[in-house]
Amino acid sequence: MKTYALLIVLILSALFTSCVSLKGSQTPAVLIPVDISAQEKPLVPEAPDFDAANWFAGRAAEPEMQAALVETLEPGKKFAEYNTDKVFNPASLVKLATTFAALKKLGADYRFPVKIFADGQIRSGALEGDLYLMGEAPIFNEISALVVADELKKRGIERVTGTVYVSPRFTFNFHEQADESAKLLLPNLKLKNSPKTGVVEKPSGTELFVFKSHSLRETLLYMNTFSSNFVAHRVGNAIGGAAQVCDFLITELDFAPDKVRLQTTSGLEEENGLTAREVLEILRALNTELKRQNLNPVDVMPTAQNGTLRHRLMETSFKMATIGKTGTLSTSDGGIGMASFAGLIYTKNYGAVAYVLISQGAQTSVHKKMQDDFLKEILEGKIEPVPFEYETKRTLLPRTELTIEDR
Repeated sequence: MKTYALLIVLILSALFTSCVSLKGSQTPAVLIPVDISAQEKPLVPEAPDFDAANWFAGRAAEPEMQAALVETLEPGKKFAEYNTDKVFNPASLVKLATTFAALKKLGADYRFPVKIFADGQIRSGALEGDLYLMGEAPIFNEISALVVADELKKRGIERVTGTVYVSPRFTFNFHEQADESAKLLLPNLKLKNSPKTGVVEKPSGTELFVFKSHSLRETLLYMNTFSSNFVAHRVGNAIGGAAQVCDFLITELDFAPDKVRLQTTSGLEEENGLTAREVLEILRALNTELKRQNLNPVDVMPTAQNGTLRHRLMETSFKMATIGKTGTLSTSDGGIGMASFAGLIYTKNYGAVAYVLISQGAQTSVHKKMQDDFLKEILEGKIEPVPFEYETKRTLLPRTELTIEDR
């Protein structure tokens, strides 16, 4: 028996040696036990150990009017959860949905065109006829007009004897009315005379060139940094408006229809509705879409350096590692006051931590302070923040982005 046992040991040893020799040229690896059954199941975050319900009960005048969800962006660790499936008006957190939908539908490099037409002959520095600017760029300002003016001069147009027309949804410097925008635009075209201005549906003449606006990426960064309702409405119009964005969330992210309603693409007005859970899923989807386009959330969302985040999380160790979107809806905006705050905090030990906080009530300043205190209490000392490196202040809407496309 001893002989047979020894023989078996020798055979097994030989087999093991031969298996190792097949991988002899590779770097030795450490073997780690793998729980196959656990891998086959979806990763579900553990229940948070922080009692958010008790915290809000002791701090908020109306605890039932608060919602909070803080967990790792990649599901795995949940820090806090409260009232996450109740529909609230999220105010400007709606802009995160608009950002996601626009990126998905248009692409980060999309540029809004403004087509320039001339109807008449160009002689001795004058267009003997009418000039048309036709387009719906969300941001068309003095710098944009100067780029167009320089191109007109290159093409021999320094005066216009007829009328300078714009399209019905053309805007200049965030003015809603096209006729007013045309009047404000005129001096910025640097013409040597002062022609009449007007608004028309369709241009006449020949297309000279196309002005290409800032990229969608830069437009969204500006929109979210300053929470511009004007830009959000214009970007939203380009993808079908609030109803289309709402349908997009339902189909793309499988949201239940009773968990999302959008009256606007900015968050303005009182008939918008989302849950904290849905907002966090929008953050996840946005992060995924940005990765697909070789971008990061910081490319379309503000940091603590500027915009609406400058005065948030002031007394925390993770302020400079945070990006986010704020939302405020005062009673003067229609309906009950709201304060909301959502975004990501970058850490060494947990990766990106996502947070969504929504508070309903008239005293928005009180809610903002409470939200900051909430994040500080549950995260301070538990996360190792990774601050962004600030070599220079971020430049919003760089002129170098503006281009002319010849025709």
